[in-house]
Amino acid sequence: MKTLCLNLSLMAVAVLAACTTVPSTTALEQTRQDYHALQASPMAASYAPLELKQAGDALQLANASAAQNDSQDKLDQLTYVAKQKIALTREVTRQKSAEAEGAQAGQVRDQLRLEQRTAEADRANMNTRIAEVETADAKRAAQLAREQALSARLSAPVEF
Repeated sequence: MKTLCLNLSLMAVAVLAACTTVPSTTALEQTRQDYHALQASPMAASYAPLELKQAGDALQLANASAAQNDSQDKLDQLTYVAKQKIALTREVTRQKSAEAEGAQAGQVRDQLRLEQRTAEADRANMNTRIAEVETADAKRAAQLAREQALSARLSAPVEF
């Protein structure tokens, strides 16, 4: 009976011990997955390479702690730090991506303004050319009228 109670007690302790290590291992595994997903993102490598390296270094420390069977508190702490660095990398990536999109939108806006001003200048030049042609036509018409008037006077009978 004592042996049975002792065996049951040992099994209960083993189950409880296993339960306390599962969350940290699971947390570390989740952190690894998060890091690998972030590492696969070209935006993170492009916009936050320093933060991505720091997150990788923090994850390596957590992995080393797990491999060396360090205390659970130390493993939890290193896993937490790695998670935070991964989250920081994501946020820096989002921020710099948004800044880049804003800059690109500004360039598009500037290009549209330039095209609009160019079109306005082209219209003004066209209106100037039309006015010049109309002025030249009016001058020619006036000159023709003068010539016709002169011709009419010259062809009119002269009275003395």
